[in-house]
Amino acid sequence: MGLVAPAIRKDLNIPDVVQQGARKTLSAALTAIDQSSLAEHAYLCSDSVTLADLAAYVEIGQLQPQFTNVFDFSPYPNVQRWLTRMQQVAGHDAVHVVLAELGDISQAAPDMDQIRAANIKALQALKSKMSSL
Repeated sequence: MGLVAPAIRKDLNIPDVVQQGARKTLSAALTAIDQSSLAEHAYLCSDSVTLADLAAYVEIGQLQPQFTNVFDFSPYPNVQRWLTRMQQVAGHDAVHVVLAELGDISQAAPDMDQIRAANIKALQALKSKMSSL
């Protein structure tokens, strides 16, 4: 809410204090996992991907440069390695079509046409996947 929403939904007028709090909270969480679990394991709970990784990646992964580009991961080398590993999980690209299509929002918010086009592309990817099952 404090990192992505202010760039996409400027109409929400999310206060700077909320945005700064979100950045501080995320930094503390990333420091903790970078120096503990990801210092010992390839993934959050073990050396195999788990539901915890999938759930965390939904929130953390969207902030990467190839998606929204609203957070600098360089101080967290173990998190960076984890992010790279998570990109290899089957289906990653298909479920991230919207974010890939919207791209970097760190400098300018996408307009409604971009958001609409990204969602249409994601729906097409979903329909394609469902028809192949």
